[in-house]
Parts: sequence; structure tokens; C-alpha cells
Amino acid sequence: MDIESVPKEFILTKQISKAEDINEGDLAEFMKLSKSVDSKKLVDFIRSLYSFSVNTDATMVEINPLVI
Repeated sequence: MDIESVPKEFILTKQISKAEDINEGDLAEFMKLSKSVDSKKLVDFIRSLYSFSVNTDATMVEINPLVI
């Protein structure tokens, strides 16, 4: 499937400041799209992805597509 054909309500783009840690509000936004996913695994994945971006000083991390 071409990313341009995915409905916008299924695409989440989130800017998170590296100066602050990822917070519960940020995680809640991700969880809105993940009704059928194990929430602990998704939260662990998001925290790992955030840590990766901070530890590597990345300005953007894109997983295209991340299918859960």
C-alpha cells in the first residue's frame, strides 16, 4: 500500500522535545491508534524509539511504514 493512500486518521506525526522526556500525554496520543495492540509492548517500543533518537542525536526518526 502506498503511504499517500493511507487515511490521515491512521498516520501519527508527533514532535517530542529532546529537552523533556516523553510523557504520559505523548504516549496517550499513540495509544489512540492502537486499539488492538498490546499497550505495554507499544509503550516500550515508543520509549525505545525515543531513547534511540536522543542517544544518536537524531533530528528525525521515520519508520515507513510501521505496521502494528
